[in-house]
Amino acid sequence: MFQVLGDLVPYAIPVALCPFPILVVIMPLLGRGGVAGGAGFAAGRVAIVAALTVIAAFLAGWIEGEAMADIFDRGSWLRIAFGVILVIAAIVLWWRRPPAGATPGATAGELPGWIRAIESAGPARAFWLGMFLTVAEMKELVFVLGAGLLIGQATLTGGETLALSLTYAILAGLGPAVPVVWVALAGRREGGSLEAARDWLARYQTIVVAAVLLVIGAMLIGSGIEAL
Repeated sequence: MFQVLGDLVPYAIPVALCPFPILVVIMPLLGRGGVAGGAGFAAGRVAIVAALTVIAAFLAGWIEGEAMADIFDRGSWLRIAFGVILVIAAIVLWWRRPPAGATPGATAGELPGWIRAIESAGPARAFWLGMFLTVAEMKELVFVLGAGLLIGQATLTGGETLALSLTYAILAGLGPAVPVVWVALAGRREGGSLEAARDWLARYQTIVVAAVLLVIGAMLIGSGIEAL
């Protein structure tokens, strides 16, 4: 079980470091939603990631028992495949980055209205928005489903599968959770730092995503080759 948990870390890091959800969760922290709205958004992400991981894990276990036992060698080829996809995606994102001297991205004031609307979202509304945005982000879904497949390929009990899925969801949800905890402990006086972080993420999120995908892709390829 602990070996599987270690293998899940590369699938959790890119979801946790994805800049867009962190950008979104900062909005209620700076607005009327406050810590309650931010916590609702972070909780929604954890809930949907846990649910999707459990579904993928049990589905993978059933499929493997029927026909996939010889396709994946302890998840090695799965990790290599995901790694290659991530490296290609990173190269594409880097290639499409704004040219030198150009404005890298939107400022906070230029963000879509539906994102700025979360500033006043209460816990319940932010919770559902967190779930919706996670499902809508295809890049994150790739990692979540990959984690579920990895869990499903291991020989685990139902309880262990549920525990690993929840642990993965918590690890994957750390990114948006950090600013929520920070504001809850430090209070509104950290508003200036949050505004700076929001504006930086709004401008450079494409470059950040490319860097994260490249590093994690290389890690997955390396670990997959090592396990062959």
